[in-house]
Amino acid sequence: MQHRPVNVAVASVLCLLTVVVRPPEAGAQDFQERPRLQATQSPAAAEWADVMLQRLPPVDAWQDAHDGEWPAAPPFEELAWRKGEYRIVPYGIGWLNMAFDTSRTATGPFVLYVESPDNQGEPSFSINARATRLGLDFTGPVILGAQSGGKVRIDFHGQGVTENRTAMLLRHAYGEFKTDDWRFVGGQTWDVISPLNPNVLNYTVGWAAGNPGYRRAQARVERYLHLAGGRQLTLQSSLNRSIVTDFVDNPLLGGEDAGWPTVEGRIAYSSERSCDTEPRFEIGASSHIGEEGVDFRTPPLQDDARFLSWSFNVDVRASLTDRIGFQGEFFVGDVLGTYLAGINQGIDPVKREGIRSIGGWGEVWLYWHDQLHSHVGFGIDDPYNSDLSSGRRSLNQFFFANLIWDVTSMFDVGLEVSRWETKYVGLSDGEAVRIETVMRYSF
Repeated sequence: MQHRPVNVAVASVLCLLTVVVRPPEAGAQDFQERPRLQATQSPAAAEWADVMLQRLPPVDAWQDAHDGEWPAAPPFEELAWRKGEYRIVPYGIGWLNMAFDTSRTATGPFVLYVESPDNQGEPSFSINARATRLGLDFTGPVILGAQSGGKVRIDFHGQGVTENRTAMLLRHAYGEFKTDDWRFVGGQTWDVISPLNPNVLNYTVGWAAGNPGYRRAQARVERYLHLAGGRQLTLQSSLNRSIVTDFVDNPLLGGEDAGWPTVEGRIAYSSERSCDTEPRFEIGASSHIGEEGVDFRTPPLQDDARFLSWSFNVDVRASLTDRIGFQGEFFVGDVLGTYLAGINQGIDPVKREGIRSIGGWGEVWLYWHDQLHSHVGFGIDDPYNSDLSSGRRSLNQFFFANLIWDVTSMFDVGLEVSRWETKYVGLSDGEAVRIETVMRYSF
């Protein structure tokens, strides 16, 4: 599929700005009205999360909800470690998922794409607890008028020897200073670009299938502008380490740090609700620009090759009523493998060119009642065929529908059915239906 190139200058300008919606004050009513949290958890959980919101950054709280992560449960507040003005609260999620695929997927415990039947094709079943998460929330003293704090969180999807001998994966490790108008962050956390995630049970939340963005080390600043009528405009930007992920398992190809940081930014506008029956709407635009370095160690040898990485992204979210809403994202860019776009392909090792891609995802949610909700949606990631050599993935798309029951505020179960299709250059298309169940216990 061929597309017109997008002006990289647009990406450069937008890299200076970014937005996350944040209410002026962190109160119970503000928290429960947030559509992102409403779409992923019951009001009972929101009541507890409100307690934690006084010391957690709104951006992270929202993204935690997308990622199935929740603040420490009330009993763990009593176990907080204290030293003077410092407090550390442990928390976690026990996470068990079981899945059946009609055709083998990568990587099995979660889906990024479907293997070609020319290489694989048999059905598979998996059961694992590697998504289990453990974390610590830090709260420190007020310094120069700003509340200090931080977070460390891990799961067990790191590089392991076997499925039952896994390694830890660092998800978040950062410190912060925040006020009602500013927030400064240093460490590893979410990308600024494309901040939303579909509410799927799959661990990878649509990565490689239309949902770009991951976690990386960064220095970040956010500015919150409170407008009349409860509306909000927030600017955000970050300097990030440039990472090449395409060739980590290939000794003949090597990625290396670039000579300058990757810059990310986002700007968005939100219209707050004036009452429960009026819609709430948010729209944002984000972008990044950076450089990736590669050494090609096969003839013809090429040292210190450089590739421009950029993206332009749009996200939108709206609550139509207290129980119905929709959200989605669009992206276009070049060399996006490290952002889990381009179907996890950033640079073609044969053509030695960057891989351009376009795609996005959309979702509609419905709360049948306070503890039972469904999410239906799709995602697509479509790299430019002209940038791909034989055997590379040329299109990846999926459709999903699920039903989630919040048994209690800290325990939920879910069932999801999704259909995946992955196309290749020179290979047969991979197709699979995935049936997945999840049980999650937050503590």
